[in-house]
Amino acid sequence: FAPDGRDVPSVLIAYRDLPGVCVWQAFYGSSGHVERPKVPVVEAYTMRAGPDITTVKTILNPRMVYKPGVHQTKFLSGEGVDTHRRTIVPGMPPHFDILRVNHYWSRSLADLDQKVRRGDASTAAARDRDWHFNFESKLNVERDEAILEAIRHPRQGT
Repeated sequence: FAPDGRDVPSVLIAYRDLPGVCVWQAFYGSSGHVERPKVPVVEAYTMRAGPDITTVKTILNPRMVYKPGVHQTKFLSGEGVDTHRRTIVPGMPPHFDILRVNHYWSRSLADLDQKVRRGDASTAAARDRDWHFNFESKLNVERDEAILEAIRHPRQGT
């Protein structure tokens, strides 16, 4: 979503010269909820990790893809950069101001427990419960309601 309330296609016009644009993810935790609240996800989970826990997802032109990736992709020509046109390197600070992905990683603690018991979708390996709950404890550092503001105050165009 675009925190300033614009629709995503109108924001993407500025990146049409690129094979892809990498959008930073904000990782959200349980916000202290043990059980899933009976309100929309964006209202229930408003606490997220600091800027040290993040990654990107790439919005791309599929005709330009050489090797797809879950987060970043290799392109036939050029490279994916973030919304500030910076090449992604480990440890760089994220920018959540133009586009962003809210990743509701754990939701409630009951949801996280179910996620751990369900196992990993991509491998047969069991999930480490202690690791998951320790990681979740780092996802409730900053209150961030940017998505609620974008919903309340949508803008048209650029």
